[in-house]
Amino acid sequence: MSGVETVTDVVGHTIEEIKQQIDGLAESTIAPIESTALDLQENAQSAADQVKDVLTSTLDALVQSGSADQMRGYANEAMGKTKLAIARAAQSPELAVAGLAQQAIGELQKFVGDAKKAADPEE
Repeated sequence: MSGVETVTDVVGHTIEEIKQQIDGLAESTIAPIESTALDLQENAQSAADQVKDVLTSTLDALVQSGSADQMRGYANEAMGKTKLAIARAAQSPELAVAGLAQQAIGELQKFVGDAKKAADPEE
């Protein structure tokens, strides 16, 4: 056997070992990637479910009756006025702002309820 054949055999053997190591490395990295992809898919599904829940509850809130909107409006307005009175007594600007905001929300809810009742005379 000549030196060239020996070098060729060694190089061929070395190349084969390198290929096997690359294949082993590829296999060891594929499993974590597949696992991460599965985790991402599960997270995406969970996020989609959460969005669906929020949209469903929002739709339910939108289709409630005008009377329900009005009642919620009166309740929020009363709570806002209560917060504002407590804020004045306690000299709390943060609570005063919260009270004013809740009053505004209540007025808006009453307005929406009035509009729904006007649009649906059967209510």
